[in-house]
Amino acid sequence: MHIKEINNAYIASLVANIKLILQKQSYNLIVSTSENDSENEKEILKTFIDLGVSGVINFPSAARPIVDFYVNYPLPMVFVGRQIPDAALPTILTNNFETGKTVAHYLVEQGYRNFYFLGIPYLSDNSNERLLGYREYLQASGVNFSNENVLRADLNRENDFKSVVHTIRESSSKGPTAVFCINDLIAAKLIRYLKKYGVSVPENVGVVGYDDLPVCTESDPTITTIAYNFKEMSEKTILLLEKLIAERKIEKHANSYVFNFLVKRRSTKNLHD
Repeated sequence: MHIKEINNAYIASLVANIKLILQKQSYNLIVSTSENDSENEKEILKTFIDLGVSGVINFPSAARPIVDFYVNYPLPMVFVGRQIPDAALPTILTNNFETGKTVAHYLVEQGYRNFYFLGIPYLSDNSNERLLGYREYLQASGVNFSNENVLRADLNRENDFKSVVHTIRESSSKGPTAVFCINDLIAAKLIRYLKKYGVSVPENVGVVGYDDLPVCTESDPTITTIAYNFKEMSEKTILLLEKLIAERKIEKHANSYVFNFLVKRRSTKNLHD
């Protein structure tokens, strides 16, 4: 298995689940990390060939120079977490689009009336499936959700959060407002800033994160979030790789999607109660 960064909590959790399943099935698992260096990743994948491994689970890089290497790689390989369209190799993905719709549905049902999405500066709206699903459900429900409802903040830029809080506080003065954050770290920092400027969470503003990191239970209030179905992702990854190995061919376009689930905590509430 190749992983792109060893300190990523999502990757670490998934690797732990895959390792547990493989151990029960008496497989030997080799794990190596490239730390997001595509040249280092190439060397790792070449080493796997030299070691005579049967197949590779890869958390792939999006760097252009390595895509052709993926296409010509001789071993069965399954991508996890990221689709590389030009490589067209079988991939296990979370269904972020449907997850975005799930969050929107939940917040509407809870009684929130104004809606925002808080993302990060360097991610395009058109490639953000979480945002696209969230937007589609809200607009289909008759909610006025436009580009102005998409906010952005860098974790390291305090002024970003001050600006976001100004917008959300103004919105909350006109009715209960909900914010779907692209990840839990952004959500936790947003909650701290909302509290700092006297905005009540969840009564005036409901906040939803993504990833179900430990910060969700450490935050005050605890954070409603989306959790990954690591067990299903791990099982699907292993089954797909076993199929490729057994059939002795490199299968193209065999994508499989896993649905995540909502974990309800105190950063949101039913406003109808």
